[in-house]
Amino acid sequence: MPMSLAASVREAFSQARAADFGSIDFSGIADVLCDFAKIEKPRTPKGWKPA
Repeated sequence: MPMSLAASVREAFSQARAADFGSIDFSGIADVLCDFAKIEKPRTPKGWKPA
């Protein structure tokens, strides 16, 4: 199990780098997956502050 998880994570990071999301943090993985799925990327609303 751990090796297949590691391979999946490595592939996700490779896809993010290939799609020019490699310069940002792990949120680049979410961005590249949203691009592949053709859905809007999640963003924090303007003016939002943690409680």
